[in-house]
Amino acid sequence: MDELLLEGATQHALLEKAIENGFSTMAQSGIRWVKQGETTLEEISRVVNLTELL
Repeated sequence: MDELLLEGATQHALLEKAIENGFSTMAQSGIRWVKQGETTLEEISRVVNLTELL
């Protein structure tokens, strides 16, 4: 990550590297919570942009 930052990498490249390293986006975490029954899809979609999952 440090190298990417120093190289001036794009936001997309940084996100891809973070996901490779185990990072979950808010949308991914939200869907996991819905599947676990901890919240509803409506609640997650109210606060998170779910279009990244399309």
